[in-house]
Amino acid sequence: MKKTLFSKLATVILLLVFVACGDDDSKNTGNSNPNDKIIGTWVYNGYYDEQGTFVADDTNECWAYNITFKSDGSGNEFEKDCQNGNTTNNHSWKNMGNNAYKITFSNENIDLINVTFTSDTQADVSWDGGTTKERFTKQ
Repeated sequence: MKKTLFSKLATVILLLVFVACGDDDSKNTGNSNPNDKIIGTWVYNGYYDEQGTFVADDTNECWAYNITFKSDGSGNEFEKDCQNGNTTNNHSWKNMGNNAYKITFSNENIDLINVTFTSDTQADVSWDGGTTKERFTKQ
C-alpha cells in the first residue's frame, strides 16, 4: 500500500514539475523587449560602397523601400516600384542580442542582420554576413 501511494505521489509531483517547466517558445512570436530600439518603420536612405563611403541612393516617388518591426515580433518590408509593381513581404523577427536580429520572411527566407544605431532615428544595417551595409532612418 505504501509503495502504491508513494509511486502515485511521485507521479503527481513529476507531472507538476513538467507542467510548471513547460516550453513557452511556441507563445513567443519574436521580440522579448517591447522597448527594443528597432521597433518602428525604417526607411532606406542609401548604402556604403566598397571603400566604406556612404552613398545616398535615389529614392523618389517611383522607388522607395522601408521595413517595419512591430513590438509583437511581426513586421513587413515594402518596396515601391513604379516599373515592376509594389511588393510587400511579411516577416517575423527576433533580437538575438548584441544588436543582431533574425528576420524570417513569409517565403521562408531568413536574414541575419547586424544593426548599429547611430542615433534613436538612424541605423546602419549590415546584411548577408556583412557583405552589404545600408543606412536607414526611422519614420
